Amino acid sequence: MAVELPSAARAVTAVEYNAVAAIAESEAVIVHGALVVRDGRGLLLAGRGEAGKSTLACALWERGATLLGDDMAILDVATGTARPAPRRVSLRRPSRALLGDAFVERIMAGPSSVETRESHLFHPEEIEARPHFAEAPLHAIALLARRGSVTAPARHEPVAPAHALLALLPYTNLRTRGPLGDAIRTLAPLAERVPVFDLGRGPLDRMAAAVEELAGLGAPA
Repeated sequence: MAVELPSAARAVTAVEYNAVAAIAESEAVIVHGALVVRDGRGLLLAGRGEAGKSTLACALWERGATLLGDDMAILDVATGTARPAPRRVSLRRPSRALLGDAFVERIMAGPSSVETRESHLFHPEEIEARPHFAEAPLHAIALLARRGSVTAPARHEPVAPAHALLALLPYTNLRTRGPLGDAIRTLAPLAERVPVFDLGRGPLDRMAAAVEELAGLGAPA
């Protein structure tokens, strides 16, 4: 059933959309991914559309992580830090079957929560207080449903440093900016600082546990 937003809600959603569009067209380096913080360590879940980033990020939030954003991370490649786009989390309707009715009812109780035709929009900070991070030092990047990956279900496997740049590049806005060599040189400092992993698709709770394992790994070189 179609959901018609009140005029004020439509205006806020439009502002969010336009802000994200402006960032995407700027010189910022952007990764299509969800950003969470676990034990002070930033974890970026990158993947194509409908790969399950928002669902997995919400599952990690339910398990105690801080959820910064679910769709776009703005990178400082020189320092290896990331910050979220200025928008609410957007949880697609099919995710309800995985996260449960109680979860959706809880997030929709927030004062800025809105239900649209496709998704549920909410601010995690309104639902439950967690440590606040304007940005986070990235500890690991997990690639969801990467083409060609044969990683076992709900397991993480490191992507060799020599291949990490090309593995991550399709999920960035650099893929449409100029020559491939320039994009690789731009991302190189990030790949030197932050390890990249493939994450196999599997049961949601096991995938969340696998990401938590990444947060527990030793500090990146």
